[in-house]
Amino acid sequence: MYQDREKLRQSIIVTILATYLVPILALTFFSISYMKISDGWLVFSVSLLIAIIGSIFMILNFLWWESLKQTPMTSLIASAPETPAPPQKQELHHLQMAIKKAHGREEQLVLKIDAAKQKWHAKKTEFEQLELQYNKIQSEHMSLLNHSQEQLRKKDLLLAEYAQTVNDLRSTMEKKQDQIEKLQDSISDLSYDLDTLLKLSEFESVEDAQQEQTETDKTPYVLESSSALKQYDTQEALMQLKKCVNMAQKLTSNQFASSSRFRDLSIDNSALDQRRLFESFRSETSCIIIIYSMKEGEVLFANDMTKPILGWSPEKFVQDFIRLMQNGQDEWKSALSALSQQSEAHLKIAMRSHSEDVVSLECCLGLIPTGAFKNFAVGVLYETI
Repeated sequence: MYQDREKLRQSIIVTILATYLVPILALTFFSISYMKISDGWLVFSVSLLIAIIGSIFMILNFLWWESLKQTPMTSLIASAPETPAPPQKQELHHLQMAIKKAHGREEQLVLKIDAAKQKWHAKKTEFEQLELQYNKIQSEHMSLLNHSQEQLRKKDLLLAEYAQTVNDLRSTMEKKQDQIEKLQDSISDLSYDLDTLLKLSEFESVEDAQQEQTETDKTPYVLESSSALKQYDTQEALMQLKKCVNMAQKLTSNQFASSSRFRDLSIDNSALDQRRLFESFRSETSCIIIIYSMKEGEVLFANDMTKPILGWSPEKFVQDFIRLMQNGQDEWKSALSALSQQSEAHLKIAMRSHSEDVVSLECCLGLIPTGAFKNFAVGVLYETI
């Protein structure tokens, strides 16, 4: 439509110029034929100049008038694109094919967009899960970090307490070491005192034995210390047993351990008392004398006569007393049981000697009823006449 307007404008301009210039030009050429050549050309030039100026003026007025006549609608119509010519069948077919291809590409793009959306949703869901896991891990990490810091703080406190305890223990050990050194000095002094007291007790026991020996010289039954082996009958053995029981009853317990010097020490004076008792019977050479503990159920002592009679040392005889007894074990047990009801018991036993011989012995048992050795039994083993 815009091209048509331009063509119309051009035709109008040409028509105006033709209707205006043609008469002037015709008049000019006609006048030249009646005038001189120089005058005719002058008239022609002036007429042509006037016609050109007038034509220019008219064209300018026409353009100004046309610009005034334009409206927004005409501008819009003028700027509207030209309507193309109706397409032909071949072009229409090509367009239809292009449209189908475009629809196919559109469907493919839609499918790709849907797949991309699904992937995006999946990635978004995965991202949210990862974010939740990250938050959870971060919270656990912070919790573990706080817990570790708390444990570390507690361990630091414990280490400080342990260090303080170690220092206290070190100072205590130093003090104890000083006390131990002092106690060692005290032990050395006490050992010397104990040796002195033991010697004094042995001296007292020897004096008591000599005094008792002097008192019993008037009786027909004397406990002699001789190298010759004496043979007893039952009555003599019972007298010897009573003598040993009386001697054990007269021995009193040592009282030195109750003094202020020994009060802080855990010294059991029963061992010292037993040693005094054993030393009292060790020098007897007329028969075998044994000391039996009813509480411990074993023989505690045998004098040196086990060597000449049986060939065993006193230590071996005490240690293997029951195994050396070849016969009379039941009688031995019965006699020990009978001592709970009576003060004396008599039995026969057979002991194995060092030379593997069997020696028959008579045994008299007596219970110490009172004194420091209460519930101890004294046994006299002898060969019959």
